[in-house]
Amino acid sequence: MKVGVFSEHSVVSLGLAVVDAGMCQMRRDLLQWDTALQLARRLAPDDVPLISLEYARQLEFVGDYQQALHHYEAALTRDPAQQEHDETCAGGVARMALRTGDLHRSVCQ
Repeated sequence: MKVGVFSEHSVVSLGLAVVDAGMCQMRRDLLQWDTALQLARRLAPDDVPLISLEYARQLEFVGDYQQALHHYEAALTRDPAQQEHDETCAGGVARMALRTGDLHRSVCQ
């Protein structure tokens, strides 16, 4: 009988996890980046670099270069398996450093 209760609990937990993941994706789709990042930090930490990169791109597009720089830096993983992602982020850091006048940082990237 305890096995049945455990299974029911697992199903409910799994259902909540799916709902939470859906909420995070919905916030991303609605461009509610701060909320999406908060949810990802709590529920899906592996998604934080990707969300930070998407947010940085949006900030760069609207001209908020200082915040874009912050999010490009936050998106860096320094994981060899994520080399392409990190190269994209490094390019963003270099562009935003130039835009914000931090020439030393732009050259070091």
